[in-house]
Amino acid sequence: MSMTKKKDEDKEKKFLGRLQYKLDYDFDKNALTVVIIQAEELPAMDLGGTSDPYVKLFLLPDKKKKFQTKVQRKSLNPVFNESFTFKIPFNEIASQTLVLNVFDFDRFGKHDQIGQVSIPLGKIDLATTIERTDLIESPPIKMKTLNPYYNESFSFDVTPEKMQVIIGANATGVALKQWSDMLATPRRSVAQWHTLLPIAED
Repeated sequence: MSMTKKKDEDKEKKFLGRLQYKLDYDFDKNALTVVIIQAEELPAMDLGGTSDPYVKLFLLPDKKKKFQTKVQRKSLNPVFNESFTFKIPFNEIASQTLVLNVFDFDRFGKHDQIGQVSIPLGKIDLATTIERTDLIESPPIKMKTLNPYYNESFSFDVTPEKMQVIIGANATGVALKQWSDMLATPRRSVAQWHTLLPIAED
C-alpha cells in the first residue's frame, strides 16, 4: 500500500469519539450481558455545539432483539452505565456480531447516527469479563441497503416566478393535504413531495 493511499484513508477516518463497554457471558444461563459504560469526546451534532447521545444495541445477522440506552441530554462525554442481556446459546456466539450504534437524539426529525462499534464475538475470549474502549467508526456506506436514507440536501437557484408552490387553505391536492396534516399535528414536522409544474403561458 502506498503512503499516499494510506494517508487518504486516514484522512477519511474522522475522529468520532470513543465508546467504553463491558461484555460478560454467563455459560450457565446462555446469556451475554453488555454494559454500555460511557462515551467520550463525541462530535457535536446540534447547532448549539453539543449532542443528545444514546446507544442502540443489536446482534447481527438476525437483528431480532434490539435495546437502547436512555438519552443523555447535551453531553459529548455521556455516562450511561446501563446493562442489557442477550440470550445466545454458546454454539451460536462465534457467528454473531454485536453492533453498538451511537445516535444523536432529535426531537423534531430523524435521529442522526454519530457512528458505531461492531464487535465480532467469535474473535473475543468470553471466558473472562471484557472491558474495552473502542474508537467509534463511521456508519458503513449506504451501498448495501435496499432502503438507503440519504440525509443530504441540494440547492438550486430558481427565480421566484418559476417557483410558485401554492400551499394553504386555497390549495388543492397534495398541497391542501399537507396544509391539513400540518394543522392537525402541531409541533410535528410534516414532509411532502411537491412536483414542480411547467409555467402556464398566458
